[in-house]
Amino acid sequence: MLCIACFQNWGLREEAARIAPASDGSPCPNCGGRGPRLATQEQVDALIERFFVHGSTAPTGRWEPIYRHSNEVLQNEDDLRFDRTLRADYALLCRHDPGTLFLHAPRTWRLGYTTIERQLTEALETPGQRGIEAARDRLDHVIDYCRITTVPPDAYLYRIRRNVEQPYEVSEYDSPQVTRPSRFTDGSVPVLYAAFDVETCLHEGRVLAEDTITLATLQPTRTLRVLDLTNVPYDPPEPREGGEGGNIFYFANSQLIFGVHSPPGQRLGVRCRERELDGIVYPSYFSGVRPDRGRFANIAVFGHPVQEGQLRLHSLNNVRIDTIHYAFTHGPVTQGLSEADTRALQALAMQDWSGRHPSEMAAAIKNRSQNLLSRRITCDLMRGHGSQIRRCA
Repeated sequence: MLCIACFQNWGLREEAARIAPASDGSPCPNCGGRGPRLATQEQVDALIERFFVHGSTAPTGRWEPIYRHSNEVLQNEDDLRFDRTLRADYALLCRHDPGTLFLHAPRTWRLGYTTIERQLTEALETPGQRGIEAARDRLDHVIDYCRITTVPPDAYLYRIRRNVEQPYEVSEYDSPQVTRPSRFTDGSVPVLYAAFDVETCLHEGRVLAEDTITLATLQPTRTLRVLDLTNVPYDPPEPREGGEGGNIFYFANSQLIFGVHSPPGQRLGVRCRERELDGIVYPSYFSGVRPDRGRFANIAVFGHPVQEGQLRLHSLNNVRIDTIHYAFTHGPVTQGLSEADTRALQALAMQDWSGRHPSEMAAAIKNRSQNLLSRRITCDLMRGHGSQIRRCA
C-alpha cells in the first residue's frame, strides 16, 4: 500500500519504519520505492494511532490525546493544523484509510477541573476568615477521603545534592534553611523531598552527566504518618454533579500530584502539617515513562526532619551516571490547552447567556482564544445551552 519513502514528514516516516515489515523487493505502487512497506489496513491504522493519537497525548497527569481517530466522525479540515510535509502525508493516508482524525476535547473534569477544585480555588481567593475556613473544609474532605499510611523506621529514603562544596556537612541533606514555595508548601512550612529508590531520585533531581552527584541515604528514626496519594481511590458519582465520578481522583492526580507549585497542592501540604501528619507520599512524575510503569513514589517530609531528629543520615555515596537511554514516539506538533486559558474559558462558559444570540457567545469564545482546542472544550462546557451554540462556536 505505502512504503516509508512515501512520507515527507521525518517523524511520520520514522514511526512507519517501526511498523512496516521488510520489503519483498517489489516496487511500491504509490512512489516506486523498494523499502519497508505498510502492506495491510491494520498497519496503516496502527501508524495513525501511534503517530497522531499516542504522539499527541498530553504529558503525564493529563492522559488525554489532542487527536482521536474514528470511522464515524466527519472530518473538519479547520481543526487539523499540520506543517507542510505533514499536510501532504495526512492527505495520502486518507486515501488509504476509511477513518478520519478529529480534534479531541475531553470533559474538563478529566483534566482535574472538578467541583472540589473549583470550590477550593474560590475559597483560596476569598479574603478573611470565611475563605480560610472554607478552604480548610475542602482540604479536610480530600485528606479524609485519601488513605493515611506509615513509613517504618527500616525504610530507606534517597536524597541527592549536585556539586556540593561540603559533602560531609549533614545539614546539606536536610530541607533548605530558606523556605520557598514548592510543591507542598506555600513557603510557610519547610519541606524535605526524597524518593524511595535511587533512579527516581536522579530523575527528580534533573541531574546532568557532568554533575558531581552526592547521594544521601536517610532512614526514619520512628514510624512516620503520611498522607498517601500514590493510589487515590476513584470516587463514585454524586447525583447532584450530573452522574460524573472521579471528583477527587481527577483533582488529586492532575492538580495535586502533577500540578507542580499549584496553590491547592501547596495548601494541602500546609493543612497536613496542621493536622500533625509527618508528610505526604506521592507518585513520581516519571512513573509513567519508566520501563516497568510502576508507581514509583516520592515523599515530602515537613519541617527540618534531619535537624529535628525525624530522619537520620544512614550513609553517603557518589553516583556516576553510566548510561542514559530515551524511548520516544514522534507525533504532530500540537497547540495544547494552558491552565490559564482553561480557567478563563470556564468563567466565560459559566456566565448567564440567556436571551443572547448564540453568535455573540461564539464571538466571545473566538476573541478569548484562537486555540481551537480551547474553543471545543468551551463548547462542551456550554453543552447545556444546546447544539445551536456549539455549531456557531
